[in-house]
Amino acid sequence: MESALEIAVDMSSGSLLTLESDQYFVSLMKSLSSLLKADYSVISELDHSRHGQDNYRTKVVVDDKTEVKSNFTYRRDTTVTANTASAIKTATSSIDCLDRPNYRLAVVSQDAHTLLPRFWQIKLDRVQSFVTVIITGANNIELGELLLFFYSDITAIETIKNVIKVFLPRIIQEFQQQYCRVSADAGCGIVQSQNEQLLLALTIYDVMTDGILVTDNDHNIIYANPAMEVISGYSREELMGCNPRILKSDKHTKSFYQNMWRTLNHTGEWQGELINQRKNGDTYPIYSLLRKIFLTGQHKATHIAVNRDISQEKETQRFIEFQAKYDSLTGLLNRYEFNRLINDYLTKSKAQESSWAFILLDIDDFKDINDSRGHLIGDQILTAVAKRLQNLHQPGNLLARLGGDEFGLFVQLTTENLSSDTIDKLVAIFKTPFKLADDTPYQITASVGVSLYPDDSTDAEQLYSQADQALYAAKGEGKNSLAFFTPVLHKRVLRQQIIKSRLKQAIQSKNIKPYFQPIVNIRTGKVSHCEALARWRDPELGQVSPDEFIRVAETYGLMPEIGVIVAEQAIATVAQLNRELGSPIGVSINRSPKEFIAKHRDPLVEFSKKYQMETQLIMVELTESLMVKNPERAKKELTYLHNQGFKLAMDDFGTGYSSLAYLNQFPFNVLKIDRAFIRDLAENGESYILVKTIIAMARNFKLTTVAEGVETEKQLEYLKLLGCDYAQGYLFSQALDAQEFSAYIRAKNSIDHS
Repeated sequence: MESALEIAVDMSSGSLLTLESDQYFVSLMKSLSSLLKADYSVISELDHSRHGQDNYRTKVVVDDKTEVKSNFTYRRDTTVTANTASAIKTATSSIDCLDRPNYRLAVVSQDAHTLLPRFWQIKLDRVQSFVTVIITGANNIELGELLLFFYSDITAIETIKNVIKVFLPRIIQEFQQQYCRVSADAGCGIVQSQNEQLLLALTIYDVMTDGILVTDNDHNIIYANPAMEVISGYSREELMGCNPRILKSDKHTKSFYQNMWRTLNHTGEWQGELINQRKNGDTYPIYSLLRKIFLTGQHKATHIAVNRDISQEKETQRFIEFQAKYDSLTGLLNRYEFNRLINDYLTKSKAQESSWAFILLDIDDFKDINDSRGHLIGDQILTAVAKRLQNLHQPGNLLARLGGDEFGLFVQLTTENLSSDTIDKLVAIFKTPFKLADDTPYQITASVGVSLYPDDSTDAEQLYSQADQALYAAKGEGKNSLAFFTPVLHKRVLRQQIIKSRLKQAIQSKNIKPYFQPIVNIRTGKVSHCEALARWRDPELGQVSPDEFIRVAETYGLMPEIGVIVAEQAIATVAQLNRELGSPIGVSINRSPKEFIAKHRDPLVEFSKKYQMETQLIMVELTESLMVKNPERAKKELTYLHNQGFKLAMDDFGTGYSSLAYLNQFPFNVLKIDRAFIRDLAENGESYILVKTIIAMARNFKLTTVAEGVETEKQLEYLKLLGCDYAQGYLFSQALDAQEFSAYIRAKNSIDHS
């Protein structure tokens, strides 16, 4: 929508330009009243022909409906200007003044009624603000008056002033010509010769921030406003007399300028975008409006150019376009643009019979990085990964950040280069640690899923789904791995999706139950405590393997909820059993690193109080990965639990990275030997030596040992020979539900209290 100022500029050089004096003033006053929403408008001419009786005679009077009213006469000493002269000199806050050689403009923006002479107070009793402009000629002779009255306070003072200034050159010219016709004043001899320059100078004087150029009939610049100096880098003196081609850049063809001039000469106007060149050589975009104008009196054609610097608009447009297509953090394609381009590529590739790989890459345990190191480090890692991926990027392929820590690649390939080139290089970029802003090396890994076009699918959405399934399978294999989509994999993923959906419902209904596997004192053969293990029987799926649903739970972040449910039910069950037996046994609770660190304080403290179970009877089992990922937090939380009286066990000992260091730094009580070493204990000499070493090491650290997965008497004999303290496994019992475990304890009648 055009502003009032833009409309005024259009009218002054367009529809009003060819009108004669009386018609001009009628049209002018209607336009001013409409543009500025004045309630009463008057333009008056001072009558110099009556000696001693200088009166003002209105030329046009317009009301708030822009209807022309009857003219009238009023005395010069009752003019608004005369009455407000003293107030204007005091420059009160509600009066805004502008004094120029050919006019004096004043805006009284509020409380105006008291400043009006009595003549106007009676005529317009509701006036709250007004604008007055006194027109003067040579020797500062008063020629006429323009008045705009408002029945409310004026707020847009600058807009009103600028709009009026657009029309003032022609108004001044008309009044000066009229004065010369009726007066013998010698100063009139030069008025006519000054009119053209006055018109030019005042038309563009200080009304717009756009750059304005005016050329003469020879296409030489005869005026440049201050804004044009800022935009072009040239001073007014440097521009004057030059052809506007001084601003021309080499960004447009010769035919472009020919078409521009053809349109301008034919229609009198051309507008559009240009790329100009500043004095320092920089190019910049402008939106230019070119018009022919004819100067009154000489009928001499000239041109005026209004140039708006649209550099910022273009920059904003480029930013918006970038945001629509690219990821703001990494500069890679975003998901929307990636998908759009893939569809385009597939359309072309069908004709070319090309082969493509749809690759999804996901940083392993990225959430843990964000949680432990902060999002700033997380963002730096994403940027570093993107940079390495870009180094592999080949023209014609696509690379995108799809969201979070997931990246997508769409790579054209042949059978020969599939594994040896693209995929191998992709995996290799994670072998070298990433150095970030703090110069700390970060060793991270990634999982990769791949689907192939056209072997797996010819549909972009389907290819994405298949690559996602392959990625999920890769993470299920222990992460830091690669998987291709296969039909078998598809069935497995569908199964996992069903499990995920049903598992969420099971968590909400607390349908995940603890089962209890006895842990036996090898020396006495009696039950010392038990390990609580999560089990799930679904109404639709039946009994779901722990390996299956635990993997899904870990992938989708459901383990903390499952851990809390199993821990509370296990403590409640064993506490009740101990009250019934009168002879307490302990319970061992598994805690995954994610659920352990997710809480400010482990809920086991709350559960032990709630169900009145001594903390000495509760053992917390943790794997080494907790210490690896966040050693400081692990030490703090383990020390807290130890001080509360809980026993701490390191689970799956021997399968980690630096177990000995953890035994020395953290307050563990128990060391559990992984079943992988117990399985071949009687047949494999290496396993025997390893278990023997572990037990001896635990003894040196004053730790109790528990062997997992004991299934044969022979394994038990070896463990007894090696000095292992406790054992659990199918040799004694599988995991039992609460009722079965209670019956097992009662039947054995053997509880170890050592």
